[in-house]
Amino acid sequence: MGKIAGRQLALYSAAFFVSIALGLAAAFGSYLVIFALIALLLGAGLISNIKWLAYTVLGASLVICGSLEIFLGFGQANWAASLLAAALFISMLFTRPHICKITSINSPYRTLLYLSLYVYLMTLVFSALVNFNSAGQLLVGLRAFLPFIAVFCVVALGYLSSSTVEQCFKAILWIGCVQWLFCVAEQLIVVPKRLASRAFVGGEAEVIVGSFGGNPLGGGYTGEMACFTVMVLMMVYLLVEQRLLKKLWLWAALISALVAIGLAETKIVIVLLPLMLLVIVWKIPGGISKSMLKMIGLIGIALSVICLVYSIRYWTSDGELLHAFTYSFDPNFKIDAEHRGRMGNIQYWGEQAFATMPLLNSFIGFGPGAVTPSSFLAGPGPAVIKYGLGLDSTAICILLWNFGLIGTIAFISMIIAAFIEAFRLSRSQTVSPWVRWLMVGMKSWLLVFLAMLPYQPSVVAGVSMQYLFWFSIGLIAFYGANGQGENTKDVGIIK
Repeated sequence: MGKIAGRQLALYSAAFFVSIALGLAAAFGSYLVIFALIALLLGAGLISNIKWLAYTVLGASLVICGSLEIFLGFGQANWAASLLAAALFISMLFTRPHICKITSINSPYRTLLYLSLYVYLMTLVFSALVNFNSAGQLLVGLRAFLPFIAVFCVVALGYLSSSTVEQCFKAILWIGCVQWLFCVAEQLIVVPKRLASRAFVGGEAEVIVGSFGGNPLGGGYTGEMACFTVMVLMMVYLLVEQRLLKKLWLWAALISALVAIGLAETKIVIVLLPLMLLVIVWKIPGGISKSMLKMIGLIGIALSVICLVYSIRYWTSDGELLHAFTYSFDPNFKIDAEHRGRMGNIQYWGEQAFATMPLLNSFIGFGPGAVTPSSFLAGPGPAVIKYGLGLDSTAICILLWNFGLIGTIAFISMIIAAFIEAFRLSRSQTVSPWVRWLMVGMKSWLLVFLAMLPYQPSVVAGVSMQYLFWFSIGLIAFYGANGQGENTKDVGIIK
């Protein structure tokens, strides 16, 4: 395709989608459609430059949309990030993948990663066709699950140069290092408004979400934000230790993690941090150094201080400390009359899958958007209508209800395959130091994603965590094929 023809086709495609958005705006008059239109216009302007579109998706997903949601209450801003991510699919049509030197052997684990992704996508498509209910439900469901897979594709398949991939990853680390600024702003601005409204649900710490977003009255991605700061801290420490980043990065990451965890009540960090350390030091290249032993000791002290602060600030009643760490595993725990706890929801799916649920739905689910509690485009999803509210409390439940056992197993297999591939790269002698230590840290990131599945919905439902998840999986696949992480020349539009 010629350069001019490529630009013309990109322009025509953008005009087509913009016309759809304008039609929806006229029909519904909703500011949701206005956000969609803005995203489409921005995406249309960047379709011919996949590098800058990728940067825009990163900023929208990890900073802009979550901030609009928590500070201004614009929850529909998440649609903008999804539409920008979806624009990457269109941009891929006009961009030639970069030619990367293959420096590693064909890995069976990377093959398993791609195979698992293929099965997951085929289950999504087949379940959507079999369970088709309405165009609105399909649109809502696909918006939730499909767009950020484009992030994986552009990274893993080489549509971005190695230098651009590295810059994107450093931008992610930088965003993690400034989360404390958002947390302080939320403590000073959002918390007082929340308390003054007298209509809020939960404690004041529920809105300390950094740039990850959430409902100012209901709560948001507190645990995910805190885990993100710890993920960044672990990664930055490893890279600073190997002199791949300056020490200033470590101080910034440390301050961000301490402030974020101190302001937000997030128990999962206390549980995950020791496990992350174990995963990092497990067969670490060169063995455990003295400085790493010191770091482990300091983290142990920090955890003790965090537990003490939480005990004084949040866990003041008798038995509250034990309850804080055990209620998630109680299948009988209920948030209210209509919403079960985490284990209760998993148990409920199991009971229905082997009792009243059709066998086909047990294996492929009820289709994307099945557990949406409400939507102005489609109303409640079919699984909600039949089985009640609260089915979307965790990612594992969302996967089970939407894509059944097959889609859920494929999704988990993808994480496991990526973990093993990251471990293989961390032990490889053919990769660059940057890639080797990046993969050491990436093992702990994948542990967090896996642990989040039965804990929170964000890995498959939250914009920020979805971006981090698919970028991380794509990064591992990319460096598995291009282990040296060499800089390659930008190609741009196909000539």
